[in-house]
Amino acid sequence: MLLSSMLNLLAQRSNGYLVRQDKDLMRIKAPLDSFTRRLPVEKVYLHTDKPYYNIGDTLWFKAYLVDGIHLAPSNHSGLLYVELDDDSTVVTRQISIKLKDGIGWGQIPLPKSLFREGGYTLRAYTNWMQNFGSNYFFNKRLYLGVPAKDAWLVSAATTINRVADKDQLQVKLKLNHADKLLSPVGVRTVQVKIYESRNNQYEFQRWIYKEKLQTGIDGSLTISKTLSEKLDGKRMRMEIRSLDKADGDKVLQVPLSITRNQNIDVQFMPEGGKLVAGLKSVIGFKAVAENGRGTALFQGSI
Repeated sequence: MLLSSMLNLLAQRSNGYLVRQDKDLMRIKAPLDSFTRRLPVEKVYLHTDKPYYNIGDTLWFKAYLVDGIHLAPSNHSGLLYVELDDDSTVVTRQISIKLKDGIGWGQIPLPKSLFREGGYTLRAYTNWMQNFGSNYFFNKRLYLGVPAKDAWLVSAATTINRVADKDQLQVKLKLNHADKLLSPVGVRTVQVKIYESRNNQYEFQRWIYKEKLQTGIDGSLTISKTLSEKLDGKRMRMEIRSLDKADGDKVLQVPLSITRNQNIDVQFMPEGGKLVAGLKSVIGFKAVAENGRGTALFQGSI
């Protein structure tokens, strides 16, 4: 199949000149193209919303089905089978979703009546793919855990404001109990620390901010801190520790998303890898913020 693609490339125009099609070359190419049409190869990929789950969660995914030669959306199959297998290879749950232009969506609830704590394999395949063996299936390992008793959930939103030529970080937090009602962790004394981690992990390197605070009735907290220009926005983390003895030694680690405009990395990517003087070229460009994500304002092509 790779040989067929190479032969197709040789039969196309190169720098404005038509490559002469050799009769022997076309004699080899014709049966390969016929074989590919009769036995097309499909590939599938599932994009999940999280890398791991707790029992009681819902696994959401998006499916992409492409042909194995050109990696273009495949219309050969209209139905995709998705299943979760436990470590004993027993199918715990199987669903089927419809595909349109090679794309589909779905979800798998993970109730405690069906699932137990441990490792699972997420598999996806079409009926046609079964003709070529399980090596062509999509496989992804997942771990299903059990939520800790009386666990806390935290949501955080960060903003950067320019005040007196300095960057002012504002963090708004909200703490909730991981119960069915998501009740707020209200009027609770906590110690909040902001630190710069080592190698983008939750490993302490140096403290930036430390203070005792009390959550509001709705479990909210607001923190303001002036940032140094030398701080690495990719490695900023927050630690929240409860000082209430009834909570035990409860500690939460929260990554902070920092996006200072002066630290945006603008990258230009000419088509083909190089610019040639005197020739029109397509140049893609993007801007990457400190948090490693693209800034939509700068994405596009010229």
